[in-house]
Amino acid sequence: MINKDILNKIRSQIEPLLRDLNNGNKEFNLNLGNCTYNPDTATFKLEVRSVGTSGEIVTKDLADLRYSASKGYEGLNEGHLTQEFKTAKGTARLCGYRTRRAKSFVFEVIDGVNKGKKFVTDRKGIQFYLGIKEAVCQS
Repeated sequence: MINKDILNKIRSQIEPLLRDLNNGNKEFNLNLGNCTYNPDTATFKLEVRSVGTSGEIVTKDLADLRYSASKGYEGLNEGHLTQEFKTAKGTARLCGYRTRRAKSFVFEVIDGVNKGKKFVTDRKGIQFYLGIKEAVCQS
């Protein structure tokens, strides 16, 4: 019978193997995601992410952000992807866009006590941080 303890054991055995595969791999990155199960079967989500030219792992949030900026959604442009801005949490940079969420913009703090932490904000918040005066509304 499959239960949570067995699945945790399986996960603890798979994750080191994925880390070994990911180390030094310049083409893709594998990430073991959520698991759904019943007493007889279990399914783990395996996410395959590309690795960008500068070595960053391209997550779905990052890919969606790049696409949104390329289309000018919410007043974004390509320059905003690398623009640093000040927040109450510290100096930050955009790192993702989550579709279908009220707080859809993800930013990562790059200095101070919150360095490396990710936070979310809504359209008005990111427009304020980036100094975007008017956003083009597109549906």
